[in-house]
Parts: sequence; C-alpha cells; structure tokens
Amino acid sequence: MSDSNFDPELLAPTAAMLRADIAISAAIEKRAVEPLGLEADLADLLVRLATAPGGYLRGVDIASQLMANPARVSRLLDRAEKQELVERQPDPDDRRAQRIVLTKEGDKMADRLAPLLSSVLEDVTATLSRDEKFALIELLQKVESAARSAAETDSTS
Repeated sequence: MSDSNFDPELLAPTAAMLRADIAISAAIEKRAVEPLGLEADLADLLVRLATAPGGYLRGVDIASQLMANPARVSRLLDRAEKQELVERQPDPDDRRAQRIVLTKEGDKMADRLAPLLSSVLEDVTATLSRDEKFALIELLQKVESAARSAAETDSTS
C-alpha cells in the first residue's frame, strides 16, 4: 500500500464544504424541487430571477453566476422557455443582449417554490446562531472569491 500524496489537512475544509453542499442540495431537491415537478437547475433559475434587482437577468449574468459556458446557459433557458417559465426580451440598454424574465407561470412557480425552499433552509440553518450565520457567509464568500480567481488562473503558466 502506497502513501497518499494528498494532504488531509488541505483536503478537509473543501471536503466538508462539498459534503454540506451535496446534503443541502439533496434536501432541497427532495423537499422543494421534486414536489413541484421541477428540475433543480430550473428551480435555481427561478430563485435567481425572482430575487434579481429589476426582475431580470441577462444571459451573461446567469452564466457568470453559474460559472457556466454560454451554451449550457442557452440550453437551460431553452428548457425554461419550453415550460413557459421564462421569456427572453430585448435589452433596451444593449441591442446584443437579452433580458431573461419570469413569465406569469414562472412567477406562480416561484411563489410555490419559495415556502418549500424556505422551510428547508430554515431546517438546515436552525442550529446556527445569527452570528454564526453571518460568519459562515463571510467565510464562504472568501472561499468563493479565491475559487473564482483560481478558476480564472491559467494553469499552463
């Protein structure tokens, strides 16, 4: 048996975050997404649009938030449009861009999703104090920022 070249102390924080993400995602899917017959990524899109300033996002904004390529976002939007949850509208500020907005059906679905999602998130964070929640947010924002920078770094240099 060979010794591992992986540093357990280095892996532990990321492994803990990934396990938490997987567990939270599973709870959200089971208790909030599946009961509505949604796909997880469509539910995520509904939440992003319902909470977006001005009630819309541009496709590039969605791609940036999801760290996804434009083709993946386009397929996601195609599926959402097919289910009449969103519509693409011309962006009056940029003729090359489109605004993605919820349709009436999308608004209704978001309204149905909100209490289910809130219930799950309340259960997930119930053991944390208010200060712990703020500290967790701050720490995860630092990790996200570093991860985004790492993703942009050219590994061939």
